[in-house]
Amino acid sequence: MNLKRWVLGLRIAAVLTVAVIFSFSLQNGEDSAGQSNWVAEQMQAAIDFIEDNTEIEVNIRKVGHFSEFAVLGAELLLLYIFNRKYEFSRLFNVFGAGLTTAVCDESIQLFVPERSGQIKDVGIDMFGFVCGALAAFCVYNLVLFIMKRNSNKRGQKNGK
Repeated sequence: MNLKRWVLGLRIAAVLTVAVIFSFSLQNGEDSAGQSNWVAEQMQAAIDFIEDNTEIEVNIRKVGHFSEFAVLGAELLLLYIFNRKYEFSRLFNVFGAGLTTAVCDESIQLFVPERSGQIKDVGIDMFGFVCGALAAFCVYNLVLFIMKRNSNKRGQKNGK
């Protein structure tokens, strides 16, 4: 697959990720709690010794925030890398886009019944974003390292 297709795929994936993030924020409190409760109940069934799933539900929501933004961070950082225009301002724009999405996500919740936007969640979102971006950066560089090492080995075999 050529680079242009990767970039197009990442752009589409990033837009879909933002759409999913915003769609979860547009759910009213009852529907959102219902989803969290369902996941908590599944975990409760798997872990018999936990008696109260209220704490699990809250943690599931926070892990959800973190995970959504980790995916977005990875997608946007890879877009930055694949555009091959390494400027600090462009990297700043990547993290600015993450912060803008996090603030918009929490702002949406201010207008949804039984929901509230929280600054703490913006922090969780951005922590997820940064972790996702760092993970993508590490994986990308690991792949480059392995490819370079393998091409050097092939070159040594052909040269002997």
